[in-house]
Amino acid sequence: VDIEAFYALFWGKFPEERILSHDHIEGLIGNAGYFSGTAMFEGLPKNLISFEKRGHRWLRGDIQQLPFLPGFPFAEKLRLISCMLGGFEKPAAMVLLFAVLSREIHPIVFIVLAFGKGLLPLIAALKNRETEEARLIFSEAVFSFAVLPYTAMMANDAIMRSLYRLFISKKKLLEWTTAKDSEKTLSAVSYYREMWPNLLMAVICLFTVPILAPIFAFAPLLGYFSAKERKEKESNDEAALSGRKL
Repeated sequence: VDIEAFYALFWGKFPEERILSHDHIEGLIGNAGYFSGTAMFEGLPKNLISFEKRGHRWLRGDIQQLPFLPGFPFAEKLRLISCMLGGFEKPAAMVLLFAVLSREIHPIVFIVLAFGKGLLPLIAALKNRETEEARLIFSEAVFSFAVLPYTAMMANDAIMRSLYRLFISKKKLLEWTTAKDSEKTLSAVSYYREMWPNLLMAVICLFTVPILAPIFAFAPLLGYFSAKERKEKESNDEAALSGRKL
């Protein structure tokens, strides 16, 4: 990267301490081109909590670009709007779930609207008798449903927090948790502390649809043990790799 050219191109273009997600804006102003035939890899968060905190920062970063939207090309406007609308997916699914609990809509309608994008791959996998692929898609859908209260809360927090800071307080627009801090090993109690909306939803379900209460109540444990299993697998893989090197 030519640092001098970068400064010459971007200096004074934007107000200070406003840009949280900088990648697309830098590519747009810098006239970045499409580079085909290249695969890019990014580290995946090691647990559900750190994954959602990263998504929280990404959604805030997209929303904080709203004031610059009029100056974007049409295609870039569509991209940014698409990213922001994706952040409303989990809160919208939560609204549909409350509609199911209040008997306003049928559960099948909730499944189609909230998880419809996974139905076609599941049907295709079953049709092609790809049982392992079908099992994986189904288990991901079940896990997404189980942690929905928590993920919806995180998205709601990102939306409301960014709008308040952007248009009212105009402070802490660059606040975020580093990957190192969010990747800290968490205890089962920490999962329940972070995922308190799941416990609240479990209590609500006790008085509406009791069969759903255990799903939401035990979801934090599911997140804890899945992270623990992944950590053990990574440790075993590293040990096996070291053994082969020796």
